[in-house]
Amino acid sequence: MAPVFASASSSIRRAALAGFLGLLATAAQAQTISSFSPQGGVTGTQITITGLALGNTSAVLLNGQPMPIVSKGTTQVTVKIPAAASSGKILLVSTVSGVSTSAVSSNVLFATRTSAGVYLPQVGTAAVIAAAGTTAGQYSTPTFADLNNDGAQDLLVGYSDGTIKSYTFNSAAGTFGAGVNLTNTTGNTVFTTVAGTAGSYAKPTATDLDGDGLLDLIVGTGTNQTLARYEQTTAGGTAFGAQQLLTASYTNTPTSFFNIDMGYNYPRPVVTDLDGNGKLDLIVGDDNGMLARFEQLDNTTNAGKFSTLTTSTTAAFSYLKLANGTTIDVGNTSKPQVTDLDGDGKIDLLVGTRTGYVQRYEQSVTNGVAFNDLGTVAYTNTNTAIKVGTAGTDNNYAAPAIGDVDGDGVEDLAIGSNDGAVMRFEQVAATPTPLPVVLTSFGGQATPAGVKLSWITAQEKNSAAFYVERSADGKIFATVGEVAAAGNSTTARSYQFLDAGAAGTRYYRLRQVDQDGTTDYSAVVVVSSQATVAGPGAAAYPNPFVDALYVALPAGTEPQAAHAELLNLAGQPIFSAKLQLQATPQPLSGLPALTPGIYVLRLTTAAGTTTVQRLVRR
Repeated sequence: MAPVFASASSSIRRAALAGFLGLLATAAQAQTISSFSPQGGVTGTQITITGLALGNTSAVLLNGQPMPIVSKGTTQVTVKIPAAASSGKILLVSTVSGVSTSAVSSNVLFATRTSAGVYLPQVGTAAVIAAAGTTAGQYSTPTFADLNNDGAQDLLVGYSDGTIKSYTFNSAAGTFGAGVNLTNTTGNTVFTTVAGTAGSYAKPTATDLDGDGLLDLIVGTGTNQTLARYEQTTAGGTAFGAQQLLTASYTNTPTSFFNIDMGYNYPRPVVTDLDGNGKLDLIVGDDNGMLARFEQLDNTTNAGKFSTLTTSTTAAFSYLKLANGTTIDVGNTSKPQVTDLDGDGKIDLLVGTRTGYVQRYEQSVTNGVAFNDLGTVAYTNTNTAIKVGTAGTDNNYAAPAIGDVDGDGVEDLAIGSNDGAVMRFEQVAATPTPLPVVLTSFGGQATPAGVKLSWITAQEKNSAAFYVERSADGKIFATVGEVAAAGNSTTARSYQFLDAGAAGTRYYRLRQVDQDGTTDYSAVVVVSSQATVAGPGAAAYPNPFVDALYVALPAGTEPQAAHAELLNLAGQPIFSAKLQLQATPQPLSGLPALTPGIYVLRLTTAAGTTTVQRLVRR
C-alpha cells in the first residue's frame, strides 16, 4: 500500500502546487479596459466596463471621485456616474493578496448635466449649517462625500479648531441633521495636529487615493502648512486611521521624498486628473493666492507620493496658469474646487477668495493644464456675484464645494466662510452644452483586403477629423489613416476605413480631433487576421502612380488567369477586370479617373491565391 499512499500524496502536492501557481497567475494578470458603454450620461447613469481580469476590482474612479460599483465579474464591471462628476478617463484598480494594479480607459467618459446653468441662486435665506455655539471665527470649509455608501452625499465641514463634522441631508424635511464629529486614531476629533504640534483650520477633500475602496480624507492642516491623509478604517464608517503626511519629490527622477510643506498657511487641497493619464493631480491653494499642482507617482503602491512637476532641486512648486501663460492668482487665500459646471467636457476650477467671492476658471482644452478666466460665479442672470461671509469685511475666506445633496441631478454649490456658516446655492435650469462627439460604436473586422474598421457617431459638434491609429503591442500607436468628420450633426453617421494588408493581431483606436484642436481617443479594439497568401508574387507598378498602372508576374512565371479588383479605403470596389497575368507587364485597361489618395489592389488567380498591394495615386 505504501506506493499507492505515496502516489496519492504526490498527486495532492502536485494539485496544490498547480492551484498555487494558478493563483499566482491570476494575481499577476493585470486587468485591461477594452471599452465601456454608454459613452457618458448624467449623475446615476450606469456604465458597463468591459475588459479582462476585472473580477478583483476594488475601486473605479472618475477624476478622483469613486464610482459606485453595482456589479462585477471577470469581463465586466458596472458602475454609476457619481454626483458632480467631471468628464475624464476611467481609472480601475484591482487588488489581489494586497497587491494592487490599475488600468485606465483610452477614451473619455462624458459626465453630462440635466441642468447646466452657470449661475446659481441661493437656496433658502439663512445659513444651511452653522457651527455649534458661536459662529464667529469658525472658518468653515465644506466638501462632499458618500461616507456610508448609501448613494447619497454627505456634507463634510472642516473648522478652525481642526475638527471635521459630517452632516446628512434629510430629503423629506429638506434640511441637514446634527453634525457628527469624524474621528481619527492620531488626534481623536482633531485632524490638523502634526508631530505633536497643534494645527488649525481643517480643510478637507475626499477621494480614494489608492483605489482600495476606502475613502481617504486629504486635509490641509492650517498653520502647520502640510497635507495630512487619513483613510477610513472600515467602508461606510465615520472613523479614520492614522495620519500619513503626503510627500513629494522635487526632481524629474524621484528618489528622495519630503513632506509637502506649502510654505504658506491654510492649504486647501482638491484632487482631479487634469491631463487624463490616470494619475491623480493634487491641486492646492493657500495664503499666497495661487494654485500648486502635484501629480501622483502612481495610483496604487505609491499613492501618497507625488511629483511637483518641476525640475528644481529645491522646494519649488508648479503653479497652474492661464492660456496666456499668466499664473492664476486670486490675491490671498485661494480655496479651489473642481467640477464640470456646464457639462462641456472641460474641468472647471471654482476658487474661493479671501474677499468672499468665487472665481471660475475652465480648461482651455480637454485634458489640458491651462485655463481660461470666466469671471466671478454669480447667482442671477444679471451676473450679480455671490459673496459670503461677515458683512462689512473682506476677510471672508470663501470655501466652495460642489455636490448634489438632494439627489435631483442638479449641482449644489456649498460655500463656507469666516462666520462658520455654510450657504447653499443650486444651478438654475439651463440646456446642457452638446458634447463635441458622441461615439456609439467602434469595431474592426478582418477581410481578404485587410482590416475593415467601422464606427458610428450619434452626434457631432465642430468635429474636424478621425485619425485611425494602429499598434502591434497595444502600447505604441502610429497613425495609418485619416477620415474627415461631419463637422456638425445631430443624426447618426457611419464611417469606415480599410487598413490593407494588416496581418496578425493588431490594436486600433480612433483619435478624434475637433476644429479647436481638442483631442479625444476611443476605446482600443483588437483584430486578428491571417497574412494574405501571395501566390505567384504578382505586383503592380509604378507605386506611387499617376495615370497608367501596370501588373506583372515575376520573370519566368507561367501565365495564368486572374481577377483584378481595386478598392478605396472604405473597402468599396471601384474597378474590376479579368486578365491573363504574365511576366510581361500589361496595363489595367479601363481604369477610371482616380482622385489622389490611397487604394488597395487585390489580384486573385484561378487557383484561389491572392495578392494584396497598397497603392498611392498622386
